[in-house]
Amino acid sequence: MHKAKHHTLIAGGIGITPLLSMARHLEATGGSYKLYYCASNPMRTAFRNVLAAPPFNRRTTMHFNFGDPHGRLDVASLLRRQMEGQHVYCCGPSSLIEAVRVATQAWCAGTVHFERFKVDPKSATDPALNSSFEIEIASTGQVLIAPADKSILQVLRENGISHTSSCEEGICGTCATGLLSGRAEHRDSVLTEEEKTAHTVLMVCCSRAATKRLKLDL
Repeated sequence: MHKAKHHTLIAGGIGITPLLSMARHLEATGGSYKLYYCASNPMRTAFRNVLAAPPFNRRTTMHFNFGDPHGRLDVASLLRRQMEGQHVYCCGPSSLIEAVRVATQAWCAGTVHFERFKVDPKSATDPALNSSFEIEIASTGQVLIAPADKSILQVLRENGISHTSSCEEGICGTCATGLLSGRAEHRDSVLTEEEKTAHTVLMVCCSRAATKRLKLDL
């Protein structure tokens, strides 16, 4: 971590993990910081109880967009001016990282730092590693085909089924969808091992099927 007069920590989804470690270090060393944590909703906020309690609560702002892209943190306003000696650290989905990058283009060199989480290298759009499968919509009985080169989310949209999403990389949890039958091949970084084993929810932006058909709670 770089020496600075003030540290602005901006996390999205599981990006809170390394930034919480930074916050703990700054608390222990008396460093000045402010933590902004963006998540889809309170129920999918990692370390929520930790951040809502002392000593972190006095320096932490949690921001929830509830799946609405227009409700994202106003990064441009937050980073409009750089304080003397201020450094920014950002970790989260690519949309958040890009917003911070654009907002800090005029900042002093070496004062803005990024850490990226990457999804499973078995990309949901790599036809060499994927197979087609069926998607059943529970509310209508409609059966759609997810080809090897398209995600579930893409297929839903192409068939007029709107679905909230944010990162579309499997790291924010916004597109979590109930799974009524079938087994998913989980490729996200949101669900716990227990949730993945239960096969009751999946991230439609990146997950695929381990069975011939997935019945979605849509």
